[in-house]
Amino acid sequence: LPAWGGEETVFSEEERGRLAGEGCTLGRNEEQILLEEQMAIYRNLSRPDALLFISCAASDESGREIRPSLIFQRLRRLFPGLPVEKDPGSQPEDPLRLIQSREETIGYLTEALRKWIRGELLPEVWKDVFRWYQEHSPDRADRILAGLTFRNRGEKVDALAGACPEQDRILTSPSALERYGRCPFSWFVERTVGLRERRIHEMDQRFMGDLYHEVLMRYGMALSEDGKTAMDADSAWQTITKEASADLTDRLFAQAADAYGEGLLSGGDYENYRKERLRRVTEEVAWALTEQVRTGRIEEMRFESSFDTGGDFPPVEVTHEGKTIRIRGKIDRLDILEGGYARIIDYKSGADAFSMEDVLSGWQMQLLIYLKAVSPVFPPAGVFYFRIAEPHVEDTGKNHIPTEIMKKFRLDGVSVAEPAIESAIGQGGKPMDPTDFKAMQNTVSDLIQDLCGRMATGDISARPMTAKNIKGADNRPLKACTWCHYRSVCSYDTLFD
Repeated sequence: LPAWGGEETVFSEEERGRLAGEGCTLGRNEEQILLEEQMAIYRNLSRPDALLFISCAASDESGREIRPSLIFQRLRRLFPGLPVEKDPGSQPEDPLRLIQSREETIGYLTEALRKWIRGELLPEVWKDVFRWYQEHSPDRADRILAGLTFRNRGEKVDALAGACPEQDRILTSPSALERYGRCPFSWFVERTVGLRERRIHEMDQRFMGDLYHEVLMRYGMALSEDGKTAMDADSAWQTITKEASADLTDRLFAQAADAYGEGLLSGGDYENYRKERLRRVTEEVAWALTEQVRTGRIEEMRFESSFDTGGDFPPVEVTHEGKTIRIRGKIDRLDILEGGYARIIDYKSGADAFSMEDVLSGWQMQLLIYLKAVSPVFPPAGVFYFRIAEPHVEDTGKNHIPTEIMKKFRLDGVSVAEPAIESAIGQGGKPMDPTDFKAMQNTVSDLIQDLCGRMATGDISARPMTAKNIKGADNRPLKACTWCHYRSVCSYDTLFD
């Protein structure tokens, strides 16, 4: 809910619209169907006058995991104070309610047995259920037992295969190394085997992120063309008005959108609405970026600085048993602050927030890898995410809306707690004791060494990591498996984590 869009049709929505303009109507178009369904959903959700009970299934009839509906997730965002409770039928005192179809019951049985292995009491009814499977469906019972005793042996391959024509060297990137840390097998399937999810030519979340990213890059470069420092009183960063910023952003948005192919951002009223919404969000984000720059003392702004052989900085290299792992990439934005300190900024269109625990565990390493690449030249000031998203602000009647919007765009990260650095950075970030900041860098360096060593020795085991603080739509810690496209390849069962 809402229903899936259905199969592809002969005519696109744009073509159907053009035919309708010529008097040839081919039934209801996708936009009409979508609006009618949204109205039906709204009408039914607003019908109760005492209680509205919303639920989502954890698995389908075949026992496969399914994600909550977008409606369910949106209601959770609208009412963050409402707790999501487990189905009463999933509680130990009422397991009979979970025994339904032959396939669906397996998941609940396995969960009960997993808890039993960890020391919890196993209700008698689940023993009866397992005996039933042994008698009537022995293959399923065998699979359950195999899963309970599964220890996920690590596999070894030549990780260099396909990674680089020179067999004594592996080329990788910060995002690839981070992916390897989250799950070596997922990295292997994508980066070495070369499996890819088929991209659909549509305005999806990934496309929107790419578009935001491109426009912000061009915006920053345009305001830096005059060659002046961002803190000069007569620089473009300091003198541009909000109206001029919006005009510049609109031009850059149109250029970037056109580069993604004819027709991608064209279509019916719904697609035009989405395009207009993207444009408005980009305007807000660009102006927030401008306001942030004005609060700091930036001597130079570098966009997409590369660290690679022949790049702006040398690559990050790790040697293990005669093999060299070379990490190369590009930094979204590198600010050289007053005093020569380096501030790393990564533009993020996702919901991930900076988490110290997840940095130290290896879940979030990109920012620290970027900092490691520039540290031989510039001492560190801090690392930050700049989140690109549509701001949602509640109007209480007492708050100043523009100020509240700016708060949504504050830089998210940590900085070195030294007076010279704090005054140069301006707004955003959490000050961190210099000794602790250095310890964080050392921990990530050790993680890089360890991961590169495992990569060089060919470790591609299916060993998915779980984030410490970053949570998914179910408000539980995010797992590497959650958004992995290769779960059908490894068949890793997360019930046994």
